Amino acid sequence: METLYRTVDQSGISIPLEIVRSFGLSEGTRIAISWQKDGIRVAPAEVSAEEIENRALRFLLKNVGDAVGIGRLQRTAAGLWLAPVLEAATGQPIGQLCYTAAGDFVADESTPLARLLGAGRYTARP
Repeated sequence: METLYRTVDQSGISIPLEIVRSFGLSEGTRIAISWQKDGIRVAPAEVSAEEIENRALRFLLKNVGDAVGIGRLQRTAAGLWLAPVLEAATGQPIGQLCYTAAGDFVADESTPLARLLGAGRYTARP
């Protein structure tokens, strides 16, 4: 990892465009800047559908196992991502996972883990 040193001036700080592009961001991309205890984080304001899919699959593999998968992602009018959870053997829907546009898991809009586990039909991985 490289370190870029800049001096704060009256307009703040700037990050050179070539560095921004190296992270897959282009001119016009909305970003989120968050203040954290140990520094400032700059990230895309929205993650891609592919990233949401990867997050949903990792969540299911870790918490439910490999007897489930996900269907085609859907975007709600509010901008949330819904990932239908499918029983792998039959392709039947058994629930959904919900993520914000920024990629954060929304538990209240997702099917409870106990229901996805199907009262013991699947075995969660340690």
